[in-house]
Amino acid sequence: MKKIKSPFLLISGILFFIILAIFFNYQVFKWIQNGEIQNWQLFSQNVVAGLNPGRVAEMQGKPSDKNLENYTYLRNQLIRTMDIGEKKKIKWVYLMTVKDDKILFTVDSIPDGEFGHSEPGDEYINYPKEILESHNKKEIKVANSYSDEWGSFFSVFTPISDWNTSEVIGILGVDIARLDYNYAIVQKMLWSLIITVFIFFLLLLFIKQFKNQITLKENDALFKIITEGSLDSIVITNKLGKIVLWNKAAEEMFAFTKKEALDNELLNMIVPQDESNDIKVKKLLDLFQVGKSLNKNEIIEFKVNDKNKKEFDAEISISAVKLNSEWHVISVIRDISEKKKKNDELLIKNKEIADQSKAILNILDDVNEEKENAKKHADELRKFEAAVNQSNEMMVFSDKEGIILWGNPAVEKMTGFSLDEFLGKKAGLLWGRLMTQEWYAKLWHRIKIEKKIFVDTITNHRKNGEKFISNITIYPLPDNNGESNIFVSTQRDVTKEIEVDRMKTDFISLASHQLRTPLSGIKWFLEMLLEGDMGKLNKEQQDAIENIDKSNERMIALVSALLNISRIESGRIIIESASVNLLSLAQSVVDELKIKFENKKQKLILSVDKNLPDINLDQKLIRQVFLNLLTNANKYTPENGEIIIFISKKEEEVLVQVSDDGSGIPEQEQRKIFEKFFRATNALKQETDGTGLGLYLVKAIVESSEGKIWFKSKVDSGTSFWFTLPLKGVKAKKGEVSIE
Repeated sequence: MKKIKSPFLLISGILFFIILAIFFNYQVFKWIQNGEIQNWQLFSQNVVAGLNPGRVAEMQGKPSDKNLENYTYLRNQLIRTMDIGEKKKIKWVYLMTVKDDKILFTVDSIPDGEFGHSEPGDEYINYPKEILESHNKKEIKVANSYSDEWGSFFSVFTPISDWNTSEVIGILGVDIARLDYNYAIVQKMLWSLIITVFIFFLLLLFIKQFKNQITLKENDALFKIITEGSLDSIVITNKLGKIVLWNKAAEEMFAFTKKEALDNELLNMIVPQDESNDIKVKKLLDLFQVGKSLNKNEIIEFKVNDKNKKEFDAEISISAVKLNSEWHVISVIRDISEKKKKNDELLIKNKEIADQSKAILNILDDVNEEKENAKKHADELRKFEAAVNQSNEMMVFSDKEGIILWGNPAVEKMTGFSLDEFLGKKAGLLWGRLMTQEWYAKLWHRIKIEKKIFVDTITNHRKNGEKFISNITIYPLPDNNGESNIFVSTQRDVTKEIEVDRMKTDFISLASHQLRTPLSGIKWFLEMLLEGDMGKLNKEQQDAIENIDKSNERMIALVSALLNISRIESGRIIIESASVNLLSLAQSVVDELKIKFENKKQKLILSVDKNLPDINLDQKLIRQVFLNLLTNANKYTPENGEIIIFISKKEEEVLVQVSDDGSGIPEQEQRKIFEKFFRATNALKQETDGTGLGLYLVKAIVESSEGKIWFKSKVDSGTSFWFTLPLKGVKAKKGEVSIE
């Protein structure tokens, strides 16, 4: 073997090979990366091709979308897509709509309550700019490296167009975890590196062609899987008009098996011989010609029949898709028999409403006639009618479906909707729909199932969009059989009252805030006097200054309590949520009050469930709850008394109990215990100091933390307070001020 005379040539050759290998693998990496992106783009396009835009168009990005039949269809279809894409590491598949440059979720494949689930109407905050680009440019867009609160993702956004107008009506989002995406690339790169060692020059010549063939086969197969999972009938025909794909939904709709359908002509199989169909069939034949249908998205409604000649109404949409490098026609067929049936039922319902309204008018006519015949009651009837018509409270009669049958003039004054506009309509569709679904469910259960009066405060909107708040009362009117088919609701506008109350709260907050500065100054000067900074005080002066200092401290405590309450009531309070150990928190409050307990020789027991996890809370707020409850227990429990704190887990909540064996609360005064400035009569005799604001503040904090508070008490036997906090924790809330 000849030795290489010059090491330079060997090193140069090695370096050249390394540089060439690096360059080659970099190109492979780019091909693989582009291939992955193309795979997901084609995946998203195929999913969109399998969706019926008619269903998507009904999604408005509102909570009420969950009541729509098409929401369930689309949700199931996305779930099937998730199942199909599981091997491809899909994390999320969801539909969105764009409203005023806001991105709203409409349909999600993730089950309710699970990690990452979004309800219809939830706003997509800090969304990738590619969503709006996809919507505005009507193009598929890729967000390569996008991170949010859920993690880092590779995302594809595909526009969904209306068949008639070609306008974008929704966006399909497909998210893949960045780690899974990188892992897929690394896997293929390892394969590429191995091939580089053995067949470097051969790979350079053939890898691109090999990759394209694999991608084409994968996506053709993927498209077939998606169409098989569609809830609508999807049929694909080739350029000769022969059926090449007949999915399961088509088998169920038309009863023809896949074997019977393939290689037959679609229209000859399902369209009955009917003169009314001739024009539509001619148009369909025109659209089935690939060259004419590529730029058309139309919906045609016509009659079809199944294998057993059972006739029903259907709509068909025609578009084109490229499979195996050839254009095919894709037909999405939807059974609309049930939809037509519901439309017919709606017409009948509207007629029934009109008949009911006419019957009510006849009753009113009978009443007027009776008024003329019964002079004895004429004045009373006129007074009642005048009172109802002149009342500032709006009164509405509705049926068991919520359809308005009658309303007084105050309805128009309060809502802006005229008599012609609201009769025969649902109030919720005119001036409602601002409360939660749970609230409306509670209302109907109360008046329809329990047949009891419902009273609450509700937010509605006027015809011009202005919101207003009212106190609502709904009475079910039972008939002779005890069934309630008519409901009477009255509403009183309390918007101004609430605004005045808010202004009062703001005034208290401002006044309290302004009082703190001079009080703090007084405290500073008093401390200087007591410490002898301004000369030594005699015994009489010392006692006087100490009394002034105590009074000033009570005034500071009162101002701080008023300021805290006004901040909570105004809704401007900041809630800072962080992981809190309740044992440590409770123990720190106990340590702070230790001297007070020792001075009265009180025994304190603190018991906490060992399995209780840390939960997300505002430590400053919950500390105030413990501090107020334990301070009260210390005040009203005699010497040598016992105070107990229990903290345990109950289902999905944390339960805290603070008990004492003190003076208790008189039974006749217990209903006022959480009111501002209220102090029980026995408490006033026992402890003259106090503002009556502590328990009001405790209740406000617990309820703002999504919890509940209650108590039991007996005079001379003690009091037990319980409050709960959600185990899932409390969400942080932005605000302007924090509690003192």
